[in-house]
Parts: sequence; structure tokens; C-alpha cells
Amino acid sequence: MAGVRIHTGAPRFSLTANGDRQGGTAHWQLNLNTIQASGAGAFVNLPSAYGKGQLQFKYEPNGPVWVGDARIQIPTLALDGNGMAGKLNTLTLSTRFQQQRGDAPAVDAQMRFSNGQFHHKNSGLHLSGGRLDIPFRSDPKATGSDGTFSVVRVVHNQQSLGKIQGRVTQKKDALAFTATHVSDLFPGLTAALTGTVFTSGFRFRDADITFQIPPYELPAASDLARFVPAAKGLTLSGTVSAQGKAAISRKGLDGFLDVEMTGGALTMAEKKITVEGIDTTLRFPELPRIRSGPAQQIRFARAAMGGIVVDGGTFDVQVESETTLFVEKGRLFWCGGKVDAQALRITAGKQDYNVSLYCQRLGLSRILEQLGSMNARGTGTVNGRIPIVYSNGNIRFDDGFLFSTPGEAGRIQLTGTEILTRGIPAGTAQFAQVELAQEALKDYAYTWAKLGLVSEGEDFVMRLQFDGKPANPLPFVYKKEIGSFVRVEAGAQGSVFQGIGLDVNLRLPLNQLLQYKDIVNMIQ
Repeated sequence: MAGVRIHTGAPRFSLTANGDRQGGTAHWQLNLNTIQASGAGAFVNLPSAYGKGQLQFKYEPNGPVWVGDARIQIPTLALDGNGMAGKLNTLTLSTRFQQQRGDAPAVDAQMRFSNGQFHHKNSGLHLSGGRLDIPFRSDPKATGSDGTFSVVRVVHNQQSLGKIQGRVTQKKDALAFTATHVSDLFPGLTAALTGTVFTSGFRFRDADITFQIPPYELPAASDLARFVPAAKGLTLSGTVSAQGKAAISRKGLDGFLDVEMTGGALTMAEKKITVEGIDTTLRFPELPRIRSGPAQQIRFARAAMGGIVVDGGTFDVQVESETTLFVEKGRLFWCGGKVDAQALRITAGKQDYNVSLYCQRLGLSRILEQLGSMNARGTGTVNGRIPIVYSNGNIRFDDGFLFSTPGEAGRIQLTGTEILTRGIPAGTAQFAQVELAQEALKDYAYTWAKLGLVSEGEDFVMRLQFDGKPANPLPFVYKKEIGSFVRVEAGAQGSVFQGIGLDVNLRLPLNQLLQYKDIVNMIQ
């Protein structure tokens, strides 16, 4: 064979024969050792091989009849090359043929092996405990039993996936097979496999495999740490399905995989983080390379992180490799408006990221309620940009600003604002000023509003600036002697403010507002 080199030790061959004019019989035996073959980037090694057989012939009125059989046993066969490695134990090849009256010989053959192994280096796929029993016939239309095969264990990147059992049917220049994969990862999960191994005579040409996983509901709160150790504490539920195809040839392995999830939910109970209503289809068109197609859309219906609630959103992503995820763009529906995120490449081991969130028509009262730990109602929307910096496990708001929509006035009603006076000594001028702002914000009509978001040390500082007036008189009067407003007794007449500008800082511990660190660490 062109391009194939074979090296072997000295063979030992014996032949005995006897017969007469009516016919005869011949018996043969063959012993080989240290058999090595190479070609097309592959290397095959057989430490030894043993064969024996016989040939009988006799003359009949209609012509000679030939009958023979042969059996070859190979204790071990190893294959390495083209990114693949394999090993077969106890390989047996047997055949029986008959020819008469000048017809084409009728051949029946059998190939068997046990404890086979296969490893594809680039994909991390490993098969072990393989068994095969396949019949071959010179006439594929001849009736007979199908072959069988099984794989005790399928492993991908040291994770046991399950086992495979199937049957093989001989076709013209091909072997067709069907099989079932039973998962070790999820109880009751099975995958249907079909495929064809194309042959040229008794030589392998190429093969294709198609597989499908029907919709399967994941067990409640499946622990993702079983698959990604960094995802400790994160659970997943929902319905998943998959389909794909792989082709094996002299060039190696290639194929595609489509994975779909509907009604998915991610939960980190300890951190009170949930993402619900996850729907996505991810296509990986370059197997065994772990790289998805571009613009793979992930949708979700709701997300909550502590007191922050997002009313759904979408992300366009691409899995660039096993260690890199490229977020092409994202859109969140938050506080009645939209938040768009710029492109971001997330790489395992990287500890520094910058992303800007562009906000459109967010409900001001809803922002204050979620971020400010207070009760809020009202009208009016804000727009702007919130830069966020993640560095070495810490998150910071980097001078973000939201402005009221130009030409659009609004009204805000805040209660539960005791946090504004926290840490300010009672009876001081500063306390009185903040207390006045508290009363004004209980029902305040504004012509414009501005919201600043910034991090200071471990705190999240929200600066509220308004221009407008309280809707009702405030229980405060001005005292010239102290140069400040003071609260009046209940029932006493207060003051009517025709216009008042408010500038209030709200300071909160950032880790109380947004528990984020473990989420980011999961991709590291």
C-alpha cells in the first residue's frame, strides 16, 4: 500500500498438506512478533499475532469446490496518530469461505475484541471497556445476526458521562449502527445515537455519528459544582435537549453540537441570587474545538440580587474557548426602562474588568426603592451612564450619573428614609437640614432630578439632587438666632415652600446592596 511502511520480526510459518486427484486438505500456522506499521500520520503497534487455518478442495462434476477457514488472534493492538490514540485487547479475526463452479467466493467473517480504549487528545474524550462483535458477509443482503458493541465508560475531561450499548448492521461498503447512551451525570437521561462506518473492502474510510438527547428535565437544584468546581453553591434547573453530528476521517474528528435550554433557573441560595426563565440555544459548529458560533442569544425572564430585581433581559454571547466568554452585547429591563451593556470579554484568571451600563427611561422611584432601601412612589424617569469597575474581587461604581428626561417633570414620595439621618447627631444644624429634606421628599414635585452613583471605600454613595417644591407645607420654621430651620410641634403651623432645591447623600454598605463576588469568581 502506497505511503504505508510495515516492519516485523522474522515470521514463523508452517504448512502441511495432503490429497489426491479427487481433492485435498492443507493446514497452516503463522506466528509474528513486533509488528509495526506507519502511514498517513498514524502508527500501529502489534507486539505479536498468531494465525491458523485450513483449505479444502475437491473435484465435483460441475467443477472444483473450495472451502476454507482462518483465524487470527492479536493479544494487543495499539494505535496512535492524528490526535487520536487507541488500544484493543484480545482482537480476533475469523473467516470462512466457499467457492464453487467458478462463482464469486461466499465469505463470512467475524471481528471481535474486548477491553478496547480510545482517546482523542484535543477534545479530552476517552472511551474505555469497549467490546465489539461484528459479522461481515461478502453478500450484504444475506441474512444473519447483527453485530453488537458496547462501551463501559465514556469520559470527557475526567468527567464520567456514562455508557453506550448498540447494534451494527452490514450495508454495502458500510456498517450502520444504532446505540443508546445512558448518562452517569443525570438519572434517566439517555441519548440516541445513529451512524455509519464507511469501508472499502475491509479497510476503514471514514465514519459519521448523529446523536440526539430528547427534552430532559434536570433534577431540582442540580449542583453545577459537579461540572465546574468554581460554581460551588450554584444550582441549575430547567429542561435541556441537544443534538449533534460528528465525522471521523483520516483528517481527524470534526462535528457540531446544539444545546437548548428552556425554563431554566440559576440559584445561589446563600447570596439570595436567582435568575429565572432562562431560554437559549447554543451552537458549537467546530467540534472538537470548544467554540460556539457568534451572537448566541441567552434570554431570561427575571433576576434578583439581594434587593435588586431585573425584569428580564438578553445577552448575545460567544464561547471563544474553554477559558474565554465574549459578551457581545446585553440588554436588561430594569425599573421600567432599559439598560444596555457594552461588549465584554471574560477570561479565566483575569481579575480586572470595566463595563459601562447605558440607561434609558428608568423609573426614578423604583431605583430609589431598590438601591436606597426605602419606600418610594412617584412619576418621572432618568437616563444616563453607570460605569462599573471590577478589580481583584471588588466592585466599584465609577462616577455614574442619571438625569431626568429633559422637559419631563416628576413627583417623588419617599418614606422609610431614616437612613438619611443615620450617624448625624440630633440637635445639630446638619441634622435639621437632613430632617427637612426627609419631610420634603415625602411628597415632592420636581422640575429636574439628578442621581449620582459612586463608590467611596467600602460604601456605595447615592447623591440625590432635585429642584422643585414640596406638595404640602412642611412642619418647620426658620429661626434667625440659629440660622436654621427647626421642627415645630404637632398641630403648629409650618412653612410653605415655593421652591426648594434638595441635595442629599445616601450611604450604604456595598456588600449589603449587591452580593456579586461569587458570581464573578465562577468564570475564573
